[in-house]
Amino acid sequence: MKKELEEVKEQKSEDLFEEEQPIVLKLDKKALKGEPRLKAEGDFFDFTGYLASLKKDLSGIFALIGAILVYLSPYMIWLKQTIRGEERKADLLDLAGEFSEIALNQKSIMLFGILILVMAVIMLILTAREHIRPLRPYADNYLIRIAPSVVTLLMFILIMKNKMYVAEVAKTVTETGTGQIFLVAGLVLYTISVVFDFMNRGNRYE
Repeated sequence: MKKELEEVKEQKSEDLFEEEQPIVLKLDKKALKGEPRLKAEGDFFDFTGYLASLKKDLSGIFALIGAILVYLSPYMIWLKQTIRGEERKADLLDLAGEFSEIALNQKSIMLFGILILVMAVIMLILTAREHIRPLRPYADNYLIRIAPSVVTLLMFILIMKNKMYVAEVAKTVTETGTGQIFLVAGLVLYTISVVFDFMNRGNRYE
């Protein structure tokens, strides 16, 4: 009887020991390697979900406004001149041509303007990256998201450094327009949105 009681006590102590063992969490190697958090499933473009996300995502609104401003910038007035009371104006694409009121005939500026438009479209697409099925696996790739900002900034610097453009701006009758303001403001807003989202990336997992 004594022996049986001792065996029962030993069994209970073993059970208690097993219950008190700490739970070991198995780490997913794929997650550690940066596995995309969003799978490419669902509709090709969830427009309703995109609109709903803008209501609670300040960085998304910044990115959208910024992308729109960058897209509009080449079509806004870049230079205007007043000669003998007559005002002449030209947007970025007019400046690059041959037949506008202020024509610089610069194919390089035309190329820069087109690239700015392309980057603006990419920015617009990336604002909805989490709601476009093929882009979901890359939603957290901040290098892809910041790339349009870098290219746009480079295009802006090249335009500002263009010799014909610099010479035209230096004329006393020439003033700059809203095109540059739209481009810089849009670029800043979009870039801030990416940086802001990067700094708060951990919150979405909480």
